Amino acid sequence: MRRALLAAFLLGACASEGEQRPVRPGPPAEACQDVTCRLERLSRETEGLAGRWQLEESASFRVLHFERERALALRLARAAERSRAAQLRRWTGGAAPWQPRCDLYLYPTGKLLAELGDGHSKAGSASAAPARLARGRLLSRRLNLAADDPELLENTLPHEVSHVIVSELLAPERVPLWAHEGLAMLEESSAARGRYAAHAAAALAGGSAFPLTALMAAMRYPDPPHLHTFYAQSFALAQHLLARGSAATFVAFLREHARLGAEPALRRHYGLGLGELQRAFGESLRPAE
Repeated sequence: MRRALLAAFLLGACASEGEQRPVRPGPPAEACQDVTCRLERLSRETEGLAGRWQLEESASFRVLHFERERALALRLARAAERSRAAQLRRWTGGAAPWQPRCDLYLYPTGKLLAELGDGHSKAGSASAAPARLARGRLLSRRLNLAADDPELLENTLPHEVSHVIVSELLAPERVPLWAHEGLAMLEESSAARGRYAAHAAAALAGGSAFPLTALMAAMRYPDPPHLHTFYAQSFALAQHLLARGSAATFVAFLREHARLGAEPALRRHYGLGLGELQRAFGESLRPAE
């Protein structure tokens, strides 16, 4: 019964335990508008594994996965606990277990995650639905991840855990988009951070960098030709501001940034305006002579 309930919860459907659907050619993705069709496609594209969901639990996470991914799911739970604890110590000084636990849905492939996960992923490898609230009470946390993601444990997992933590840290304020991504990228590996810093510096030198007025006011992701630059600059700016003060100062700045805008928040918490920040940020990205 547990497997059936998990499968039903994942897809928003009710399926009886032990129900077997034949693996056969089915309708194309764009034709799958109802639950039955989606379940058939899931079963077909995962080689008939749709009815065999497993559950692994740790103090703060529940990992839901296909049977063949159990070893990876166990590693994922341990890595998630470590990343969560390290991030919470940075921001709050403590790391008490989460209640309710965060659900990590481990899809076999990024393709299935993008098509059948709860929400849409920008890259098809992960997505975060940070929390559901009712009258101020936290109901759930959820992450969708892909088992075939080559950077799953090293970069994707800590990045997505950051989205959950930062969203809750600033609730009920909405986290500015650049800060959401920049802080998540700070949790990735040193190699990844080096690539982001190099990209941000190259964009500045080449004249393709976003003005900070545009970067900090962005409410949605730019088109793909500019997306990597947006990410790289967001990372570099988050790193630059954190170096100017404490984590608590940065959180207080983001709260006012969300309510009042970047300029007044910068002046109050860092003592400079957007023009001054633009110059200082630019200097920080230029290589030393």
